[in-house]
Amino acid sequence: MGKKKQRTRLRKLQVLLKKGKINPALWLVHFGDAPADVVPTCQDCSDFQIGECPGGRDPLDCMVEASKNAVIESFDALAY
Repeated sequence: MGKKKQRTRLRKLQVLLKKGKINPALWLVHFGDAPADVVPTCQDCSDFQIGECPGGRDPLDCMVEASKNAVIESFDALAY
């Protein structure tokens, strides 16, 4: 993926997180080890890696859809 396309995808991810379209806690669960300067691929997702998901989807679209039904609440980990 080219640098320009990657930057565009990073901006899209930031907007989706800021607008609450992607639950940050859900993103962390699925892509916690991903570098902050790269939008991960489907193969980077923990569900794909353990065989729970067949893959083949755009991770941003997948996480937007999953966030609509997420039961994971964002929390301040330092408070615990």
